[in-house]
Amino acid sequence: MRPESMNPGCRLSWQAIVVLTLIPLVAVAMLLGVSQSKNRTSVQAAVVNLDEAVTIDGQIVPLGRQLAAEMVVREGGNITWTLADVADSRAGLAEGRYAAVVTIPAEFSAAATSYKDSDADAARQATIQVDVSENSAVADADLARDIAAMATSTINATLTETYLENVYVGFNTIGEQFAQVVDGVSQLDEGGKDLADGASQATDGAGKLDAGLTTLADKGGELAEGAATLADGAGKLANGSTTLAGGASDLSKGADTLAGGSQKLAGGTSDLATGMKQFDQGVQKLNAEAPKLVEGVNGLVNGSQQVLGAIPEYTAGAGAVVNGVGKIRDGLASLDDGLQGGLDPATLARLQHSLSELVPVLKEARAALQVYFPDRDPGSITYEEVEAATQKLDAYFTKTVSTIDALAEGTVPTSPEIEELAKRIVSEWRCPVTSPEQCEQLSKVYTRGVIDGMSKGIQHGAKVVRKNLNTTDERTGKTPLESARAFSQLVLRIAKPAIQIRDLFARKLPDGMEPLDVLQQLPTIIDTKVSKLVNGVGKLRDGADELVTRAAPLKESGPALGEGATTLLEGTRTLGEQVAGMPEDTQKLADASSRLEKGADALATGAEALADGVEQFATGAGQLSQGAGKLAGGAEQLADGTEELASGTDHYVAGVGQTAQGMTTLRQGLIRLSDGATTLSNGVGTLHDELAAAKEKLPHYSSEDIDALSQTVASPVERSTDLSDPAVAPIAALLAVAALWLGALLAYSLAAPVPSDLVTNSRSSAKLWLRTVGLLAALGAGQGILIGTASGFALGLPWTRMLVTSGLLATIGVSFALINHALTAWLGNIGRGISVLLLVATVGLGLTSTVPGWVSEAAGFSPLHNGLLLVRTWLSHGSGLVFPASSSLLAGSIALGCSYAAIATRRRITVKQFRTRVAETR
Repeated sequence: MRPESMNPGCRLSWQAIVVLTLIPLVAVAMLLGVSQSKNRTSVQAAVVNLDEAVTIDGQIVPLGRQLAAEMVVREGGNITWTLADVADSRAGLAEGRYAAVVTIPAEFSAAATSYKDSDADAARQATIQVDVSENSAVADADLARDIAAMATSTINATLTETYLENVYVGFNTIGEQFAQVVDGVSQLDEGGKDLADGASQATDGAGKLDAGLTTLADKGGELAEGAATLADGAGKLANGSTTLAGGASDLSKGADTLAGGSQKLAGGTSDLATGMKQFDQGVQKLNAEAPKLVEGVNGLVNGSQQVLGAIPEYTAGAGAVVNGVGKIRDGLASLDDGLQGGLDPATLARLQHSLSELVPVLKEARAALQVYFPDRDPGSITYEEVEAATQKLDAYFTKTVSTIDALAEGTVPTSPEIEELAKRIVSEWRCPVTSPEQCEQLSKVYTRGVIDGMSKGIQHGAKVVRKNLNTTDERTGKTPLESARAFSQLVLRIAKPAIQIRDLFARKLPDGMEPLDVLQQLPTIIDTKVSKLVNGVGKLRDGADELVTRAAPLKESGPALGEGATTLLEGTRTLGEQVAGMPEDTQKLADASSRLEKGADALATGAEALADGVEQFATGAGQLSQGAGKLAGGAEQLADGTEELASGTDHYVAGVGQTAQGMTTLRQGLIRLSDGATTLSNGVGTLHDELAAAKEKLPHYSSEDIDALSQTVASPVERSTDLSDPAVAPIAALLAVAALWLGALLAYSLAAPVPSDLVTNSRSSAKLWLRTVGLLAALGAGQGILIGTASGFALGLPWTRMLVTSGLLATIGVSFALINHALTAWLGNIGRGISVLLLVATVGLGLTSTVPGWVSEAAGFSPLHNGLLLVRTWLSHGSGLVFPASSSLLAGSIALGCSYAAIATRRRITVKQFRTRVAETR
């Protein structure tokens, strides 16, 4: 009976439904359990050690036993090594107890250590024998190959590590011995560098000093000119100050005389006022007290006489004051002209510019002097100390030249330090080979090389230095040695004027003041002081002009005042004579006396004010005289100091010029000396660098580094001794999809894909299709849910992904049910064969990708393969779900249409088909 005819109504028993549900689930569970490596037992392998140990340098070397022990130590969770003999290993291979047997032959240690004598002809490789059991599981063949590879890797690593350890130890020995040579040359290199640095520093110092002296020489003329101009202005200032002092003294004397006359005038006017009061009172009482009137008139006469006697003295004093003020004014005008002409701003500006360039150069010279006397204060260095230092420098040059000549000629015996260093280097040298003859030859070559290298290097460097020291410079016509020897005389020529200038400033400046700072600020100080002096002299001159102008009326009014006083005296005398004879004029006299009293009071007040003003004027004149005297003294000191400054500047400019020429020659010689020292330093430095580079190429390894490098170089790529676990997600996806496909195939092997009453049944095609496919599709969905849940637990998926996986497999189960229904409904057994073929192809592609290209291309049209890609991508968290999902959806849609068409298109049959079916039912 055809399968399509079984169960025509598609009514399956519950036992069949249970079987169809559990068979795929049980298959998946069994296969997942098999694929879990943690549940596998370890593969058994045996090691047979037939090796005979060898003796090297008195030490037993059992490489076979070491190899066997190392393999046992390195066993993993998937492989277990067992030490066995030949009989047990053969029996184990035959029985399948051992998947493989590794046999270490008897000559293993001898062959592995055959390279110890460095004889290439005698060296041979050690071998092992690996036998694989033919009575074991299929997968154990791959395990056996892995076992053989691990055994070979262990052997090579062990032997190579031992050899490399000896090589690295030899490198360390050679490097330590060579380092001693490099240290010796390093000392020579440091000495050469010190010589070059000293020569370079001397050259730099000489260059700075040369530039400074050149600047001093260039600016010396301006400095001397400014000093001379300053001295002339100071002389004029002293002359004007002397004149001002004389005029101020005359003014003071005249003011004193004027003050005395003013006091007398004030006293006379006061008596006159008193007499006028008495006269007035007497006039008022004239009629009753005539004697008192006569007495008052007499007092008036006496007062008039005193006034008349004081007027000539007052007139003379006023004239003297006016004349003294005039002289002071003339002296101040002369002083102002001298200051304006002698200290013009252009001269001070030139002096300021020269000193601003001179002071930095002097500071550099002082710094250079501190280089030669680092422990001394520049202000306390004497000329004798400089001379002694230059003599020591000459002696040092002479000794250095003699030493360089002796080194260049090779007449100087090797120093004890170099001999000791050579002995130590040779004594600590260790031969890197074992042959005594070769060691002796290498020792001789090594010793000769160390001694010759040191001697020749020093002699060559000395020759280069001597040649440079004795080479004549075309520009100067002298050798560097001659220029260096002229250094002492040059230093002495520089030091003498510099120390003289320093001592000059030390005498003129107060303690605590920096001479160079004061020298740099000297034009500013002079300009400030002179500006204040000019302003003061101008104010004094203006005051003298105003005083002369205002005092002139006093001098001119002297005669008029005398005439008035004479008239007053005569009048009072006449009044006295007429008092007795003119009683009738008493009233008129009273009126006149009242007016005369008021005039006398006003005259007394004016005389007192005049006395006060003249007294203040006398005080100011005295202060002016004292200030003018001090100004004259200061101006004379300034003139003396500027003359000494001008003289010292002339000597200094001359010395600087000579020093600049000598310093230029010295600098050129020091440049040649520095070049020679640099050449020597470079030669020794090149020797040191080459030896240091050679030393760096000889590596040195610690014991830890030797162990690490030996293991790394022996086995550059580490290989795990344990078997790798296969990926579970691809296996789970393959098993789940295959189980669903197998369940759908079995379902339509038990149930007819096309009902036998399809033609006679009165139901619609949709209901018939649903009755035929619905139960099996639901069964496929249930299988997908169960398999998805089981796979989720096996893979440890979270609940969300487990639910999605179950839903995805349920959908695929429905799709597979529709596809298998369409295949069996349309093609029958041929369709079932195609279904089986698709299952086999999908399982093969799921296990390996090494299949022919046409198989991979054909698999792209397989709905089973696309379903596998969809589930595997989802479980492995991969990307690219769109294509397999779209392909699976398209395949399901096509299968749905084909499945329904298989029912709907067969509701009508031909006569021949009817007769065939009737015959089948009989």
